[in-house]
Amino acid sequence: MKNFINEETLGQRIKAARIRMGMTQEQLAEVMCIPKSTISAYENDKVDIKGSVLVELSEHLDTTPNYLLGG
Repeated sequence: MKNFINEETLGQRIKAARIRMGMTQEQLAEVMCIPKSTISAYENDKVDIKGSVLVELSEHLDTTPNYLLGG
């Protein structure tokens, strides 16, 4: 049986993309120059994410903002 991450919310899609890239929250936070706690908040849908941050996240996660938004 395959393990998979439910990708229903923006946060879940961010987490899934990060894991596919083989990155930890710490590594993603480091390349984005933000605290790890912010990445955790994004992945747990605790904060709204600005469009510019969404674009930066998608670049680091080798995906598109459209995918992260569920498109």
